[in-house]
Amino acid sequence: MQNSNEDIWININEASEYLGVKTVTLRGVIKNENSVPAYKVGKQWKFKR
Repeated sequence: MQNSNEDIWININEASEYLGVKTVTLRGVIKNENSVPAYKVGKQWKFKR
């Protein structure tokens, strides 16, 4: 069994779909409340699966 970085990390679109919120809402929560563990890689937000 092989774990690649793509298997471990999801992007903001996948995370918002999983959480049932819009991407704009998720970005606002990350920016204002910092309650969602996320990492910015370049211009993209990444979330652990």
